[in-house]
Amino acid sequence: MVLTKEGRKLFPKLEYQIEGLIKTESYILCVQFRRVDNFRYIFLNGKWLEAGPGEPITAVKSVNHHDQPIRTGEKWMNGIVSFDKIKITNSPSESIYYVQLHSMHKYRPVLLIYRLLMNEAHLVAIYSKSYTDFIAVTAYQNQRIIELKVDKNPFAKGFREGNDRKKSIHSSKFYYFE
Repeated sequence: MVLTKEGRKLFPKLEYQIEGLIKTESYILCVQFRRVDNFRYIFLNGKWLEAGPGEPITAVKSVNHHDQPIRTGEKWMNGIVSFDKIKITNSPSESIYYVQLHSMHKYRPVLLIYRLLMNEAHLVAIYSKSYTDFIAVTAYQNQRIIELKVDKNPFAKGFREGNDRKKSIHSSKFYYFE
């Protein structure tokens, strides 16, 4: 996933199908991005490799769902829950939907579900899967990833045919890539 100072939307976006909640109870859903390990990575010869110790692990920010953060279990289970307002950045931000990450470090999105009981939030479920892990980068270099993002991501305008930026991106030299 590419980090920018201005913040970049995740692609693919985080979407969940929620099941097993009590229909009449109230819940809050939020997402965190947790560091998978304490390493910095480098992409070399087509593979991600550990390249030494990572930046110090900082406090993890929780981002509540943007549409009516408190809902009944029935409403959360009715359809897909998308966290499409979240943006990842490499700069500090006060915005509630911006999450600061370190470039060249591995992260995993984690969904947390809290049940509200007497105005107190109680953690009832944590969902995370290793297949959602990603390494935050500031630029892609792996041509297959660029092609996949261009083909599937409506926000990948900078890499499309006819865009003048494309030439400068491909002619630049980058040492880290995905």
